[in-house]
Amino acid sequence: MPVAPPPVLTSADVSKATGHDTLRTTTGHVIPVQPADLATWERARPNALPIWPDSVEASSVAQTNGQVQRAGLNLTFKAANGRTVVLKNDTTDTEEAVAYHYWGQLPSVHQWVVSAGLYEGQSVVLIDQRTGQRTNIWGRPVASPDGRYILASNTDLVAAFDPNGLQLLQVGSTGPTLIWQRELANWGPAEVRWRPDGIIVVKQEFAPTETGAEPPPRYVTLRLPM
Repeated sequence: MPVAPPPVLTSADVSKATGHDTLRTTTGHVIPVQPADLATWERARPNALPIWPDSVEASSVAQTNGQVQRAGLNLTFKAANGRTVVLKNDTTDTEEAVAYHYWGQLPSVHQWVVSAGLYEGQSVVLIDQRTGQRTNIWGRPVASPDGRYILASNTDLVAAFDPNGLQLLQVGSTGPTLIWQRELANWGPAEVRWRPDGIIVVKQEFAPTETGAEPPPRYVTLRLPM
């Protein structure tokens, strides 16, 4: 019998997915992308952090036993090795303006999480609880079940102030290190969740149509190269 040709691998950075899509990163990694459904999403592990931090951070700061403190414009972190890290708000009406808000922590990967509101756009800062290492990432971080990785995701399909895509970081003894990242053009990772087997489930968001209608979210799974 003739052998059927293998399916052509299609970039999953498209608005219409197939069952044999991939994402290719700038570092040469190839990530299989498979369609999923709402039930798959709901069975995945919920995230530890809220969707976005509350601008009123006092209650969250109070839960850190003094390791995180707010004094006026300064947000201070005291790492286990004795290092002190200070993030200072810049309230000038310039492109250097930034407002830091304490978001919470990811204890399994030893990170405090801070949102940074910029003059245009936003970003996220990780502070290592052991060493004080500062790591800037694109968006909301989610820790892997084994505590070895962090996946950061951000969606910005309209304003285009911020990167729209995914970053994978490996957590070492001194802090996280970026392994790969992938910006996307046709959809955004509105939220991501880890499964116990290390597979990622992504809630995809799409830009409004020409008539202004909001397309419904879709779901895919990613098998990450780790």
